[in-house]
Formats: sequence, structure tokens, C-alpha cells
Amino acid sequence: MRKDLRKQAKRQQIREGAKRMFLEKGFSEATTDAIAAEAGVSKQTLYAYYPTKEELMADVLGQLMMDALHQWPSVENESFLTNREQLRKVLTEQAERMIANIMQPEYLSLVRVIVSEAPRLPQLGNLFRETVGERALERMMSILDRARGETVADDLDVEAASRMFVGFLLTHAILGGLLIPEGKMERPESTKIDAMVDLYLKAIT
Repeated sequence: MRKDLRKQAKRQQIREGAKRMFLEKGFSEATTDAIAAEAGVSKQTLYAYYPTKEELMADVLGQLMMDALHQWPSVENESFLTNREQLRKVLTEQAERMIANIMQPEYLSLVRVIVSEAPRLPQLGNLFRETVGERALERMMSILDRARGETVADDLDVEAASRMFVGFLLTHAILGGLLIPEGKMERPESTKIDAMVDLYLKAIT
């Protein structure tokens, strides 16, 4: 038990050091020597936990996403998605939390690193899609599956509908976050989120 806790703590220590290096230098320029020094571990220890930088970046991204998911309102074991107003409430809560997470300065900075490196290192784009994009879609698909046949039609294309919802949020992350200088982010007001959810419900119900 204690050994497992020590391993978890060491992995977190390495992740935090790597994240700082990736944000400061980018993926390509962040050497394993620099990452190990920043994390306060030997290169041998670094390689014991993460044999490649790609695996380390994947874990950094994965942990950021898991932290975000833990903050999103839970829909597990709920049975209230048979009511349109309750579905509206759930979608609004999810939208607000997703926006708050994906527009965090640290998160956006890491995404900028991935975007800048992806043309030369396409595996980073794949990592981002698998650890971030697909998990957000899975979350939305789970919500709509719970409402299908009750609030929404049985034949609703859940994947397409989920992409519509996540796509709205990503446009705000890109236009109001990634392309805006740090410190001047433009988060959507609650009235805009409410309007989006209302339009979305009209489209799927």
C-alpha cells in the first residue's frame, strides 16, 4: 500500500516537472535531461516511469483531462433525464463546467504547445484527440443515451449530436482563448450558454 502511494507521488512529481518544461520549451525542446532535473529525479527514474516523452506527454494530458472530468457534474445513476427541463439543466451545467476547464490558462498553454508541434510530430495530435476530445464526446454521448427514447428521439444520432454540443464549446476555446493573448480571454457569458442550450434542445428534441 505504502509502496503504491510512493509510486503515485513520484509519478505526479514527474508529471508536474514535465508539464512545466513542456509549457516553457515546447515538446521538442524539452529534453529528458531538463525534465528529469525539473522534476528532481534521475534520468533512470524518469525512464522507469516513462520510457518515452510521448508516453509522458500522454499522461500529462490524460491527468489534466481526468482533473477536469472530476469537476464536471456527475450524471451517473441519474434517472431524471426523462424531463426536458432536467435535460436542459444537465446540459447547461456540463457546458459551464467544460468551458471553465478548457479555458484555463495552463490548459490553453499546453494546447498551444501541441498545435505548434503537431505538424512535425503528428502523434501529439493523436494523443490530444484520444485523451481530450474523445473523452469529452464520450461524456456527452453518455448523457444523450440516458435521454434517448424519452426526452430525445430513439433514432437520434448520438455521436453527431454530441459533436454539435462539444463543437460549440471548442469554438469559444479557440476564438476566445487560443487566439487571444494571455490575460485577455473572452469566456462566453451565461446568457450565451443558455441560448446555445435552448437552440441545441430544439434541434435534438
